[in-house]
Amino acid sequence: MSANGSNKKNDEDKNKANNNNNDVLSSESPTLATRYAHRAATLVHSIEKNSYLIIGIIIALFVLSTLDMLGVHEILPFSLDPVITVFSAGSIIALSYMLRLTIKSKRVLENWADVFERNSIAAGINISMGSRTREEAVRAIAETVEEIGSQLREYISSRDNYNEFFDIAFGKDTATATTTQFDIVIDKDNLKPTENSSSYQDLKLALQKYGSVIVNFVSGTIDANTILYFYNLLSRYISITKNNVSLALIIGDNATSDAFNLALHPKNKKIGYMIIIERPLLTP
Repeated sequence: MSANGSNKKNDEDKNKANNNNNDVLSSESPTLATRYAHRAATLVHSIEKNSYLIIGIIIALFVLSTLDMLGVHEILPFSLDPVITVFSAGSIIALSYMLRLTIKSKRVLENWADVFERNSIAAGINISMGSRTREEAVRAIAETVEEIGSQLREYISSRDNYNEFFDIAFGKDTATATTTQFDIVIDKDNLKPTENSSSYQDLKLALQKYGSVIVNFVSGTIDANTILYFYNLLSRYISITKNNVSLALIIGDNATSDAFNLALHPKNKKIGYMIIIERPLLTP
């Protein structure tokens, strides 16, 4: 490889790293809402200006087509066909540009919604979780995750305990003779019938629609290796159970920026949100 090619690759790697760091900073930044709102407003304003241009071109095309239909072009010193062709090409270019802006706006708004959802869940867990226990984690999930919250609250209120969610092991690896284990797994397969059969059925249907919720506790700092290991466990769970994981929580003392970055972008499309909860925000 030439020196120029090597320098170019290094620059690309640096830019990629900077973009990843920006993603991490943006996920924790208190000014995130303002930043996304400004970007969205700018894109919408551009679409508005482009719409006026397209409307003007369409009006011009309508007028020219009407003149051509009425035979007025016969008294004009030039043909209307080239003019109509130019305006048509202009409208296609303007529409293509507006489509690009629309797609870009859609992505910004989707990112905005994604980060708000992620931060809302993290904040809700931190507020609702009174102590660092599995029971508190389940209750916090019931209070925070709207899609299954009411059904989960009704289910756990009808039981003396909900140990069926705790210390779930599955999928023994023949090569290493080890099993995959999570501290908490809330999925449709772990539910047990209750005296109130409707709460069981309601939660099962909600989990079938929403997906599984998995939680692991970690002692010490959550780093990139911790996230990668957790990701591999989740992938094994998905492969074995065929269930999607809509929410994966990993709770520890603190976390590195690399860990936050990896958690933001899980490669497995069947993993929804992977969220880090830092222990200092919780009561010991």
